[in-house]
Amino acid sequence: MLAAAPRLNLWRALVDNDMSFFLDQRFVRTGFFELTEESVSIDDEPDGAVLVRIRYRTAFGDEVLHSQRILRVSPDEFEFVETVKLPEGTADGLRVGVEFELAGTFDDMEWVGLGPWENYPDRRASALLGRWTSTINDAAVPYVLPQENGGRGDVRSVRLTGPVGVVTTTHDSPMQLTVARHTVQELEAAKHWWELPESRRTIVQLDIAHRGLGTAQLGPDTRPEFRLTDLEYHWSWRLRVGSAADTESHPRD
Repeated sequence: MLAAAPRLNLWRALVDNDMSFFLDQRFVRTGFFELTEESVSIDDEPDGAVLVRIRYRTAFGDEVLHSQRILRVSPDEFEFVETVKLPEGTADGLRVGVEFELAGTFDDMEWVGLGPWENYPDRRASALLGRWTSTINDAAVPYVLPQENGGRGDVRSVRLTGPVGVVTTTHDSPMQLTVARHTVQELEAAKHWWELPESRRTIVQLDIAHRGLGTAQLGPDTRPEFRLTDLEYHWSWRLRVGSAADTESHPRD
């Protein structure tokens, strides 16, 4: 079910406000747009879990540590316990979370969280907490200049379905969710939305922390409570994968 396993993600496709002259390239200067694995260790835990520790280097050589404890709790369900340590001196960031890609075709999403439309930590006044549904294609917002889009906040669970099966995630803490057809790199490489390639990929981004968008191009930056200033993050979540037959046997979590 997974084309790419959950991996640390600290970068979003920059929005107009992120690139404001007023912010002085603060996000680019973190180097978080490029994470290169420097070392990986894998250890077995007494309860059968696997502890994966990855040491990354940012684009400018700073160290980022990510540990991921993975426990198989049933034949089709896995528990992840994540810890991320950012470099000393990191004053602000864009996101802290994981990204993974699904294999095969997925068409629809159902989530419990804020919706039904796009919302972010400082763009949530018009969103409502509930159970929502959408096609994955319709979850995106086609801004003229491709950038971060389609996020849903305070998400407790998400269910993705298609001809190949069903994938569900549940979160001990509410998370920011993005389900997209294009990668961050593809969004940043395009100058217009119509330049993005046709895609049936399903890329899932789950963030324990996501920065507000602010108004820095025409006004002030986002308020301090919507900025990412911590150096260490901890969270846990579960991933369940099943065949197409499971869509009938488990119609809703």
